[in-house]
Amino acid sequence: MTSSNTVVVFANTNPGGMLMIRQVIQDFPHAAVSAVLSLVPVNFRVRPYGVHCDEILDRIGGDSRRAKLPLAGDTSWIDHLDEWTKEFFEPDADLSHASVRDDTILRMQVCALGCAAIFAEADIPIGRCKLYWDPDSLNRTDLVLRHAFRAPDFTYYFSKDDHALYSQIIVSDLSADERRTEIRKLCSRYVERMLDYLQITEIGQVLHSLGDLVCDHNKCKIESNLIARSQMTELLVYTKRVCGIARVFVQGGYIGTKSASLWPNSYNFQRDMVSTKEFFKYTKSNGIPVTILPTECVKNSPLELTGRELASLLQNSPMLLRMMRLWQQDTGEVPNWRIYEWLMAMMAVNYLAGLSHDMAIRRVKLSIGQVASGVEVLEFQEGGDGGYEMFWSDQAALRMIKKQFVKQMVLD
Repeated sequence: MTSSNTVVVFANTNPGGMLMIRQVIQDFPHAAVSAVLSLVPVNFRVRPYGVHCDEILDRIGGDSRRAKLPLAGDTSWIDHLDEWTKEFFEPDADLSHASVRDDTILRMQVCALGCAAIFAEADIPIGRCKLYWDPDSLNRTDLVLRHAFRAPDFTYYFSKDDHALYSQIIVSDLSADERRTEIRKLCSRYVERMLDYLQITEIGQVLHSLGDLVCDHNKCKIESNLIARSQMTELLVYTKRVCGIARVFVQGGYIGTKSASLWPNSYNFQRDMVSTKEFFKYTKSNGIPVTILPTECVKNSPLELTGRELASLLQNSPMLLRMMRLWQQDTGEVPNWRIYEWLMAMMAVNYLAGLSHDMAIRRVKLSIGQVASGVEVLEFQEGGDGGYEMFWSDQAALRMIKKQFVKQMVLD
């Protein structure tokens, strides 16, 4: 669809991230496309809420922040819970723990091979879109969701039988160490089977280091467009180390004062606020164009997809459709779908194709304020010298481009 030479996608490893990558591959048929996968901390020792989520929420008085956010401050309320509920409220181990780092690396391997399986389903050669990750992100990624609350999206790549086995493991009467052992066995078997399926011998043939991508792009002196809906950790590394960046598209943030949310900032910004702030500072001071897709352009907007629309768009991609339905089952995303990653890809693709005249776009400036707790929050406001572009939540414009999008989003 476009003539861009090089596109780098920075994506989450959830189903939305996979849709983002697939759309970019489809709409940039002549470009060199790479995908940098974002790190997600995971602890296989922890028993997920799973089907008990509503019951657990009720038992803690309906406080969703306690259920979703890592434990902090006064936790004496846990002492008053029954023993069954207390099991779900052990302190959350972060990436400073060796076992969490090991589980997180194994999860990344599962997701990378699952992404390769999605490519195989669509007859996309394994070299068409190289996958990367940054091992150094293990030292820079914050834990912003409780392990017990996070949807087990890495299991969506499993076969139906293996997914059912995972579901049995997490409800079984196992100790934390036994649970971790069984889940790691299941993941390791998946890795082995996928290596055989793809006819490769090691994970390094599918998942490469971000440092290799940086070296290759600097050596070739290419000009790249970046499309990101992930934590900002890996995006900052690439942006600071590679010359010749044409434009960066980022999904995140809010127009003006943010709406109610779990975090002071949007999820993917909050996951690594140090990198987020440094990214916006660096791109402005170095004149790198940045175009932002704010939350309001997706959430409760005309760009949300109905279940019927989603099924139609993914009729040729049964694996992705199954993954989206599992995601819906685990997260309760009903009745409409707000797929931030996919829509970020669509906005970027059409912008680069010269169709930005159909979109409402404003110049915005960034300031950093503080919420009552003293935590920093990014605030985008229209006007001033700008420094950044932002897709605007113009309902009429969004309804118009939605009609074009649903034609273009049908995956081959």
